[in-house]
Amino acid sequence: MSRRALHLAPVHCPLPPEAAAAPGSLPPLLLRVTDVCSQLGLSRSAVQRLIASGALRSVSIGRSRRVVAADLQDYVAALADSSHDGPAAR
Repeated sequence: MSRRALHLAPVHCPLPPEAAAAPGSLPPLLLRVTDVCSQLGLSRSAVQRLIASGALRSVSIGRSRRVVAADLQDYVAALADSSHDGPAAR
């Protein structure tokens, strides 16, 4: 009998939203582009433009692109700061 290695294709199993928000669970450190889209309320192409322009930092892991959660928070904080630096509201 010959021994053959069993090769299985990787299966993508995202966590359901309730599992990510479960009490005692840690928030994700790295976010998928689609996660960033839903958090910012932007389209995928808009988020990809932010990443390409360098306005939103990201990291590459293999062929995947991820946004560090802290970088997303910094981006939103910078947006909030820039809106406060504008002309005073009347």
